[in-house]
Amino acid sequence: RKFWALLQARWAEMFGSYQEWQAARVRARANRQINGESGQGLFGNLLRWRNLNPDQQVRYFYLTTLQRAEKAGIPRRSAETPLQYAPRLLEQLRQHVIAREEDEGEQKEVDKGSPTTSQQGGRSGTRRDGEILPSSATTSEVSDEELAAQLENAQAVQELTEAFVRVRYAGQSTQPDTVPYLKGLWDKVKKQLRRWR
Repeated sequence: RKFWALLQARWAEMFGSYQEWQAARVRARANRQINGESGQGLFGNLLRWRNLNPDQQVRYFYLTTLQRAEKAGIPRRSAETPLQYAPRLLEQLRQHVIAREEDEGEQKEVDKGSPTTSQQGGRSGTRRDGEILPSSATTSEVSDEELAAQLENAQAVQELTEAFVRVRYAGQSTQPDTVPYLKGLWDKVKKQLRRWR
């Protein structure tokens, strides 16, 4: 029994180490591709990316999205599945879009320099002692642009996550004609994560 238990423990340790090594290898390769450390520059990365098969491209899109999100301060937790992480990432992106729009609205009010109450667009405030007080409409209004950005982000993150789960966990193959669509979604998420910084 002791021998069997020892053998099982060694096997689990060896198999776990292999999985950790594989994950670290994939992350390191994706980091090199993102940072252009291969010595071939952006053109070399683009050529290598194009040479991946469709399933590998989906993995690349998802893993690089995870890395960008981590750099933006929204890392995936160690025990969090992709389907659990996606809603949390979406919520963080949604809050960032709203905060950015509110900041831009407040900046426009400050740029106007109007010492009186302004009623333009419902995003007005009263100036008292040099301070602009936002109206209650500022925090409750969501512009069409904000809503569109939120919906685009939600769709992009959800579809990229589902494609990754299908490839990684369900073992389904990605059709080559869907890769350009997924790349477009990936570009949208990258753009949003770049704005986060």
